[in-house]
Amino acid sequence: MITLSSLGLISCLMAGVNNVITSMAPLYWKDTANSGLLAGVLNGFCYLSSTIKVIN
Repeated sequence: MITLSSLGLISCLMAGVNNVITSMAPLYWKDTANSGLLAGVLNGFCYLSSTIKVIN
């Protein structure tokens, strides 16, 4: 039970970091860049790096 709880907590923390990066960073640069495009590019890079990690 402790292992399952620990894995759930780690998963939530990792997803939280991904959401902060892809949601808050574009809002920080909203005056200089298209925030929707920037959010999509950052989200794409997150999935691309996850794919590369799985392949290697």
